[in-house]
Amino acid sequence: MTPSPLWYAARAAGLVSLILLTAVVVLGILLSSRWATEAWPRFLSQMMHRYVALVAVVFGAFHVVTAVLDPFAHLGVTDAVLPFTSSYRPLWLGFGVVSAELIAALVITSLLRARLGFRIWRTVHWLAYASWPVAMLHGLGTGTDTRTGWALLLDAGCLAAVLMALAVRLSGEGVGWAALRAFAGLVTAAGTVALTLWTVTGPLQAGWARAAGTPSSLLATPGGSSPASTAQPPGAATSPAPVSTTVPVGLSARVSGTDTQNADGSNTLALTDDSDPTLGLTLAVPSGDGSSLQLTVTRSGTSACSTAATFDGRTVTAVCGSTQLSLVLRSSDDGGIRGTLTTVAAGAP
Repeated sequence: MTPSPLWYAARAAGLVSLILLTAVVVLGILLSSRWATEAWPRFLSQMMHRYVALVAVVFGAFHVVTAVLDPFAHLGVTDAVLPFTSSYRPLWLGFGVVSAELIAALVITSLLRARLGFRIWRTVHWLAYASWPVAMLHGLGTGTDTRTGWALLLDAGCLAAVLMALAVRLSGEGVGWAALRAFAGLVTAAGTVALTLWTVTGPLQAGWARAAGTPSSLLATPGGSSPASTAQPPGAATSPAPVSTTVPVGLSARVSGTDTQNADGSNTLALTDDSDPTLGLTLAVPSGDGSSLQLTVTRSGTSACSTAATFDGRTVTAVCGSTQLSLVLRSSDDGGIRGTLTTVAAGAP
């Protein structure tokens, strides 16, 4: 199985949102400078600015919804509303929340423009332009594709478009004092240099996923932009070489089963893959703190491996041959156990 389609949808919607938001900012800057040509009259910029902004809101909302529904990062509604509170890359995800809320404020005040008055609406409108650099930081700091060549070209293209629009605005008539132009140009140049240096020394470096605040339980799961190498736990049983083919890499499956308490106080969790009942997992949890677990994986009733597992308070992790398995479990309303199983190559770079 491949990672959740929601994971791909959230990534795609985020990138499209950045492109559309860049277009909105560029058109807004050109409108403020009253730029126009015979081939592109000013009313066309006004119309495009309005409609592109609406489409950007739609894709932005889709990005948020799919990110919350995707089981990978375990985001909740609170994470999508309150910035910097998520356990997953809190700072960089928080920037995305701030950007979305600035855009939401613009939409709401635009709908209430007649009641709020032009001055309040214009103030909020200009503040909303801050959503673009904040969204850029969010994408670079959180984006799965940040280190890919095409994503870097996309980000560079968005940055270049905004810089060109600013250059037109600052060089146009009616900008104001020369000192104000120089100051705005200096701030823009300094911001561009700082963003470039931070990108090179931060998101483009190995180990950024951990430094950005990715929970350790997710560092080796599908979707991590910079997975950490994970060694086989001490004492783990070594499976025969053919076993690795029976536990495929790339799984992102829902599992369910039962939790049975034994006479000695230990528990046995019997789980099966909801979409592939031939894949079974049995987790033996001893009495006490449950730190020494034993995971047995079967395929069509035949044992694939039996190995020691670790539990970090949220995720059960084990290595079966050349495959690392991660289980996130919870109690279901019917008294059983449900959760998510993901697999990656053990020690993936």
